[in-house]
Order: sequence, then C-alpha cells, then structure tokens
Amino acid sequence: MINRRGLLATTSLLAAPAIAKAQATWPGDKPLEVIVPFPAGGGVDVMTRLVMPLVAAQIPGLRPVVINRTGAAGQIGLEATFNAAPDGYTIGATTIPAHNAIPLERQVRYRAMDFTFICNIVEDANCFYVRADSPLKSLQDLVAAAKARPEQITYATTGIGSDDHLFVLHFEELAGLKPMIQVPFAGAAPLI
Repeated sequence: MINRRGLLATTSLLAAPAIAKAQATWPGDKPLEVIVPFPAGGGVDVMTRLVMPLVAAQIPGLRPVVINRTGAAGQIGLEATFNAAPDGYTIGATTIPAHNAIPLERQVRYRAMDFTFICNIVEDANCFYVRADSPLKSLQDLVAAAKARPEQITYATTGIGSDDHLFVLHFEELAGLKPMIQVPFAGAAPLI
C-alpha cells in the first residue's frame, strides 16, 4: 500500500520535467546588465564573463551585458548596482570582502544589507606571491625581511581599502611588523 509520502514523492518526480520546461523566456526588449565594480581583466571580471554565458544558456532569451563600473575599490560599481531601477534588469558581481568592508571604512550611499545575495561563484583566498627569482621563498622569509628592513618592503594591492589591503594590514598586526609600503593599483589586471 502506498503512503502519503510515497504519493507526494512520485507526484513530484512526475512533475519535475514539466516544471523544468515551464521556465519563462527572458523579455527580449532589454538585456541583463551585470555590473562589475572592478577593471576588466581582474578576477571578478573574468569569472563573470565566464559564468554569464552559462546562466544565459539556462534562461531562454537572456542577453547578459557585463559593464565595468570601476573606482574607489569597488564603491562606484556597488553604488551603481544599488541605484539601478529595481526592475530585474541589473545585477552586480563583486567580492564579499569588498561588499562588506567598504561601508565599514567610509561613507557610502548604501548599506551592505541593502543588497540581496543571490549566489557564490568562487572562493577567492588572499595570498602572497613574488617573482620566481625573489630571495623570499616562504612566509618566514617575508617576516624576517620586513623586520630587518622596517617600513621598506613594498607590496601591491588592488586598491586602498580593498580586501587584499585589509588582509596585509591584518597580517602586519599578527606578525608584529611595522607597516610595509602599499602600492595600490586600479584593480587586479594592472597589478599582475
């Protein structure tokens, strides 16, 4: 004898193909604007450009257009996303650290909680790297060099207040280092 759970499970399985086919076609009058708050060629930009065709393949008629609105370590693009008409034709792609840190460190026209998180695409851990011919081969080498030459070691970031900048500030504190010299770039592509 079939019980209620079995009946519901069977009904759900039989309805699944119909539900999958019932997806609406994207309205053809406007594309989906995807605002990336960082320069072209950086990690968020590249990942967005790789993922959006896959999203478009799942939604008939969707035409995503990636727009780079750069500046202020991501603030310009985040504000553009926030100020867009709430009509479903604009979404933003960013990093969680940039999204959360910017409103904490300076005055912005939005709050982090004013956005709805849709999905996480990639985990992006911060790291240190140097040229292959650098004498620094380990984290211990970096700490020793920074202690031997206080306030003389330089490091590149994707901008003042960026997640990698905050990462280095925290590292300096944990390692007991005097501040190293930040060289801020306008995004990841020019940094590399």
